[in-house]
Amino acid sequence: MNKLLLRFFLIITVAFFVTSCNNEDDKNSNVTKKQVIENYANIAYENYKKAYDDVVVLETAINTFTTTPTAANFTAAKTAWKNSGESYGMVH
Repeated sequence: MNKLLLRFFLIITVAFFVTSCNNEDDKNSNVTKKQVIENYANIAYENYKKAYDDVVVLETAINTFTTTPTAANFTAAKTAWKNSGESYGMVH
């Protein structure tokens, strides 16, 4: 899911740069700088929020495993570790 989102974002970014590189000065743009900044801020916020939420789940899974070390809790901690690593990769 995160890789798909990253690919989509990269494709949109490349398409934006390709279509914006022309010799004509087009002053009829409907998108303002404020809208672009707000959109970027929303994307960054969602990525950081996802990373934070996944780390909270990871912390809970690790605490559960350390207090009750079972195979199921170990598997849950591993899954939480993998998920938090993926979402953290979207942030930095």
